[in-house]
Amino acid sequence: MTFSIIDKKAISPYRAPLGGLNQVGELPIEIIEEFIYFTQQKLKNEGISLVVLNFAPFCYSHRLKKQIQTFLKCGWEIDNSDVGLFLELKNKSYWQSIDPGSKNRLNKAKKAGFYCKKIHVDELDSAYKILVSNRIRNDFPITMKFEDLNFMCQNFKEYELFAAYDDEKMISMAVCIQVSDKISYLFYLADLHEYRSFSPNILMLNYIYDHYLEAGFEILDLGVVSEKSVINRGLFDFKKNLGGSTSKKYGLIKYL
Repeated sequence: MTFSIIDKKAISPYRAPLGGLNQVGELPIEIIEEFIYFTQQKLKNEGISLVVLNFAPFCYSHRLKKQIQTFLKCGWEIDNSDVGLFLELKNKSYWQSIDPGSKNRLNKAKKAGFYCKKIHVDELDSAYKILVSNRIRNDFPITMKFEDLNFMCQNFKEYELFAAYDDEKMISMAVCIQVSDKISYLFYLADLHEYRSFSPNILMLNYIYDHYLEAGFEILDLGVVSEKSVINRGLFDFKKNLGGSTSKKYGLIKYL
């Protein structure tokens, strides 16, 4: 486990969405318990009074449910129980994952001649403007400044940028982060308001689905739709209509 230490609080992670215990291979419960107690004592000796763990969604690994149970057995408490949505990438088309309404919008976008491609970070400025206008329109927070996102995309190969176009005009953007060689996280997805009747985000997700399926990925994480255990119903419905399946995501705390 890795932590950021802030005001006598150990947080895993600090700003990234996923933290907790990184387990390689199957380990006996006794070994995991011993590691948890060791880590607690080590942090307590360094003056830490509270530990916060934000785990990945269960869809990431079959081990996560057992890990949560082990932490609870060791005296940890559930701080939040959130819901995420994901796409399981299988040897089939994205078309088979979506509802009839989304299929109609996907067809409409294709008939209009819209197309998608992976883009270079040099085009991030145009993509970011779409993101900001979309977030303001939907009353969602803008979680990263342009400078910060630009730095991440410039310096970390795990960040990938995608865009949809009407001729030469960018109408939708997406940022994905490769969490592992099997999992990609859809960090941002946004489109222009004037194209809402075409739902270019559906076209974009169709392209991203095929991109990662071809690359051998198994999961496309669409992100959480709740905060502090409270579901955002509009966001849930939006991602559900994108074909998403639900997955639990827990945050745990321990007072030392």
